[in-house]
Amino acid sequence: MQLVRTVTAKRQKQLNRKLKEIVLARKLEKAYKKKQIFGAYANEVYFGGGR
Repeated sequence: MQLVRTVTAKRQKQLNRKLKEIVLARKLEKAYKKKQIFGAYANEVYFGGGR
């Protein structure tokens, strides 16, 4: 779910957006292993100043 939110970068507070994020997150969970999802998330999230 966090990966989908980070990648789509849409922070609007709308129910429609949230439902789309849930659907995409479920598809990711079915298509990839947790390690693969975490790897993609870790590559997208900013940890600060090259850390």
